[in-house]
Amino acid sequence: MSSKPEFCFITDKKQKRKMVAEFSKFFHNRSLSKRDIDILADKIAENAFVLAAVAGSENIGFVGYYCNDTESLTAYLSVVIMNPRYRGMGTGTAMLKEVFRDCAERGYKTVRLEVDNENTGAIKLYKTLGFRKEKESSDNSAFYCMTL
Repeated sequence: MSSKPEFCFITDKKQKRKMVAEFSKFFHNRSLSKRDIDILADKIAENAFVLAAVAGSENIGFVGYYCNDTESLTAYLSVVIMNPRYRGMGTGTAMLKEVFRDCAERGYKTVRLEVDNENTGAIKLYKTLGFRKEKESSDNSAFYCMTL
């Protein structure tokens, strides 16, 4: 990596859609259709907070998350994705810690996510950050939760 990554929140809907499209080739579930990716991009553009990691002029990763469950004060991680060239360098961990800080500042108490059981690298990262498995899903994935 040529320069230290910087983090920035993306608020522009068009930029959020572009980020999802740009990183769709790195999704763990590569069987997503273009339509599925477009639907995800629309959901994130309309309702999610997006934190991006940028090195120079290159987007290297992003986190899409929701802070809209005001009853349980639970935030939801929807997408955590890094360009494979930048994995294992601590940027994903730093991005997630920034997201957790933002969620806590908004008054959220817990963070939940769903991850494919075969995505062992992501599961290892989530466990290291304090996530605990809640339950299995019916589609070879599991739900994890952590307290902020």
